Amino acid sequence: VKPKSNVLTKMRDVIQRQLDVLDNGYEKILSWCVRHKPSTIIISAAIFIVSLLLIKFIGTDFIPRSDNAQISGSIELPAGASVERSKVIAERFYKYAREKFPEMKNMTYTVGTPSEDEDNSFALMQTTGDNYISFRMKFVDIAERKRDIYEMADLMREEIASYPEVAKSQVTPGGQQGGMTGGSTVEVHIYGYDFETTTSLANQYKERMSKVDGLKDIVISRKDYTPQFNLEFDREKLAENGLSVATAATFVRNRMNGMTASLFREDGDEYKIKVRYAEDFRKNVEDIENITLYGSTGRPIKLSEVAKVVEKFAPPQIERQDRERIVKVTATLSGTTIDKAKVAIDNITSELSIPSNIGIEIGGSIEDQQDTFGDIGLLGIIIIILVYSVMAGQFESFRSPFIIMFSIPFALTGMFFGLWITGGTLNMMSLIGAIMLIGIVVKNGIVLVDYINLNRERGMSIINSIVSGGKSRLRPVLMTTATTVLGMLPMAIGIGEGSEIWQPMGVVIVFGLTISTLVTLVLIPTIYGSFAANKLNRERRSFKNKLRKENA
Repeated sequence: VKPKSNVLTKMRDVIQRQLDVLDNGYEKILSWCVRHKPSTIIISAAIFIVSLLLIKFIGTDFIPRSDNAQISGSIELPAGASVERSKVIAERFYKYAREKFPEMKNMTYTVGTPSEDEDNSFALMQTTGDNYISFRMKFVDIAERKRDIYEMADLMREEIASYPEVAKSQVTPGGQQGGMTGGSTVEVHIYGYDFETTTSLANQYKERMSKVDGLKDIVISRKDYTPQFNLEFDREKLAENGLSVATAATFVRNRMNGMTASLFREDGDEYKIKVRYAEDFRKNVEDIENITLYGSTGRPIKLSEVAKVVEKFAPPQIERQDRERIVKVTATLSGTTIDKAKVAIDNITSELSIPSNIGIEIGGSIEDQQDTFGDIGLLGIIIIILVYSVMAGQFESFRSPFIIMFSIPFALTGMFFGLWITGGTLNMMSLIGAIMLIGIVVKNGIVLVDYINLNRERGMSIINSIVSGGKSRLRPVLMTTATTVLGMLPMAIGIGEGSEIWQPMGVVIVFGLTISTLVTLVLIPTIYGSFAANKLNRERRSFKNKLRKENA
């Protein structure tokens, strides 16, 4: 036991000597600063101003993107493409993914979607959605691979772009467009009644946005015109055969779409029995023209005798927002930040000739970011008012809380330096960390100022009160700061899957609290000394003026 006791004693002595050096060093610093108040305040202000200049190098975002080991997407061939052709493309992409991404655990894909419009005769013959492919991939955990899902998503985009058959495509890291893990998106909202004008503008935005670095998967919300068959009836021939337009149209609809002829009942359940032409008899225009109608005389008549089948393109579904027609151009951010994307889109808007009857707005994550940042800013102001009010009540003074509040700006200094060093952005999570700092950083100032006030009440001079208070409170301040910083360090480092979302909060708290604490130990006593000296000078002048009046 004795050797161990000697080791512990030596360790204790070493630690004690280091603490003594720290105390003495701080005492020499807290004395110089108090005796050179203007220089200390100017240096501190310069540090704060320099940190503000870092904002333009940091960038802004809404929610930090996170690697959740999933990627989803879609591939769309031109309208009318057969399901067989879509399957070929799907198999080609599946083979590519298996070969190029050994990190992939599994991949599922689906070819074709249900018909969107059962009354569309063209759809009934060609099965709307055969040209659509959707896929989803799952990968091993981030710790087991060298590439993240965003790097792999970029490679997939390049591969799909090499397929000449593809009309549209979208690759979404995280598996959900604009979600918590899918990264940020930017949208251009084009408001206007005229279809041709708004569609033309949307295509111009898409073309120019595709040339902007960092904007990927640019998609127009308005779908292409849908092919359909129209029947142009000859009313005279219909009348000659005892038919009306409504009756003839009903005949065609029942044979193409089907009609409910009866119900099948089994075990208390009912099933509709729909009767229509077999698929082999409704494949092409000739099949439609050969549909048999029956007039009032009962004589069979071919549809081609009383009508003409014309192929046309129907306009897409009208999308509205705030009671106005709208088309959206959406892009996923990859390798850029929201503020840079907004500047690029603003430049595009200024270059285009926008008619006076067309409205342009920027939405998506940019809109969400602006709303969230505004709410967090208002929350920060409310918290500062509440913190100041509580301190004013406890100190029974407005001066002491005001001095302590000078530690808050330097928490922002730490935040900016931390985000700049780590390559982070100003986003919702980092701003939440800044809000948390408001309540954390003032506690060190409270401990320090309260002890200095106590020394003043004991009759010590201003400088001695500050130096003694700083020396006495140094260890408690450093201990509380160290425990908080060490507790937040794993979050700031970003350990574990999905840690990218919370990492900015940890970085802000670690850097903000560290720098704010160092400034608190130097600047707060200096400002305290300035206020106390000014107050003392005012009292002296007031006393001298009083003496002059009495002597006069």
